[in-house]
Formats: sequence, structure tokens, C-alpha cells
Amino acid sequence: MKGYELLERAGVGGLAEVFRALAPDGQRVALKILKAELLEPRTARRFAREARATRDLEHPGLCPVLDTGLSEEGLPYLVYPWVEGLTLTAHGPVSTRRAVELLGSLLDALAHAHDRGLVHRDITPSNVMVGASGPVLIDFGLVASFARSAGEATWTRLTATGLVLGTPPYMAPEQIEGESVTPAADLWAIGAILYWLVSGRPAFVARSTTLAMLETVSGPPVPLRRHAPHVHPSLEAVVLGALERDPTRRPPSARAFREALLATHVCDEPPPGILGSR
Repeated sequence: MKGYELLERAGVGGLAEVFRALAPDGQRVALKILKAELLEPRTARRFAREARATRDLEHPGLCPVLDTGLSEEGLPYLVYPWVEGLTLTAHGPVSTRRAVELLGSLLDALAHAHDRGLVHRDITPSNVMVGASGPVLIDFGLVASFARSAGEATWTRLTATGLVLGTPPYMAPEQIEGESVTPAADLWAIGAILYWLVSGRPAFVARSTTLAMLETVSGPPVPLRRHAPHVHPSLEAVVLGALERDPTRRPPSARAFREALLATHVCDEPPPGILGSR
């Protein structure tokens, strides 16, 4: 693979395997290879779309594609910078101060992607790496491209619609229902992560994934302070605002979400049942 040396497997997703590797120049990289059993035109196109979409991203909180190619077996692969650290899943739950710090940085990165017409569509705690310089959004495998036609509120989808793609419980209601997905879906996912990050509980709880998805599309979550009374009402209002079922009632942009989040009252108290803040 163009001189890349695979060191160890770092993770496995539904579509691909990720390896820690060395580039020909000695740089440590993440090499994402399509699973052999999934090689067909649609998945190959998805890999190509991810490469095109992320190649020109220039933000420390985003992971751009460095290189692409085909393995000896004819499997497409993507090369990303290696991010040293742990996923947000391993870091949370955390105090409200730490949560606002992490998600504020992530929203800044997301604004950069949205400015370039990209919607991630799969923002989850496991797709956020927390390194020494802060959180980094990874895995743009479900990225969709849009064109803004009348300001921030009007977006036109440039790729196929009608597919239900994403990761419960971080899928917005419109994603679950197979409707048109806009940047508002990414903001919903950030709201869902925030809810979990400060309470230790998902926004929608049910006996199964299917029931949780039904709850997501049918009504609002349980008020955040019922699970986490230490959360200030100002922060609860911002989180629940991002989890509005109607996309038009969510924050108008990632920047607006970030500004509202940074204006909330925070503390160092850990979520219920968590010993010590992080």
C-alpha cells in the first residue's frame, strides 16, 4: 500500500477496519481499509466521497484525508493523521465545566465543516478523539455534501436521500425517519452527547434500540435536571433546545450553539454517581 507499514489494528467499524500505521516518511497515521466482504460500487463510492469531502479541511478539531489508494487486494483505503488519545466515550461523564469546554471546541470545528457544505451525520462519543490539544472529530464515513442556496437556513442536498444512516442514540429524528438531513442533525447529535456527558444517561432510554428510536421521533427527552440536578437551568435550556424535534427550532448554526453554550453557568461538580470531576 504505497509503502505504508501496518503496525496494529486500532478499531473496527461497520464498513472498515482502522490500523495504526507508518507512512513512507515515518509519520504515524491511521489507515482505514474497506472490509473485503463489503467491496461493491456503493461502498467504494462512499469511500471516495469521504476522501473528496475531507481532503481540504483545515481545522485542528477535524481529521482530513492525507492520502488514498487501493491495497494489493483491490480494497480502497484512506489515510488520516494519527490522533493520540482516547475517545470521548472513555472520558465521560464529566463536570459541566469540562463538558462545555470539550463541546465548545467541537462546535467550532463543526462550524468549519458546515461552512464548507459538509454534514457529518454520525457524531457520537466514539467518533470524537480527545487528544492533548483538545477534541478531534473523526470518521466522516457518512458525510453528506450540501449547497447553501439562501443563507444558513436553506440547504440543498447534493447526494442521495432516503437512506437511514447514523448511530442511535445520536441520530436526529429526521435521520431516523429517513427525511432530508441538514446541519441541524449534527447539532442534535451534539445536544445528545451533552445530555449524556453531564448526566451519565442517554437522552432517550428504552428497553431496546428500536424503542429508543421511537421515543426520539415521538417527543422530547426527560428534562436534564431530573437526572442531573447539579446542572444549571441555563445549560439545561441550551441542551434541550438542541434536542428539539423540529430542526428549525434548534440553534440556527454551530456558531450560535457554541455562543449559547459558552454563556451558560457551569461548575466542577461531577455527574451523579461519578467520583471526582474530570
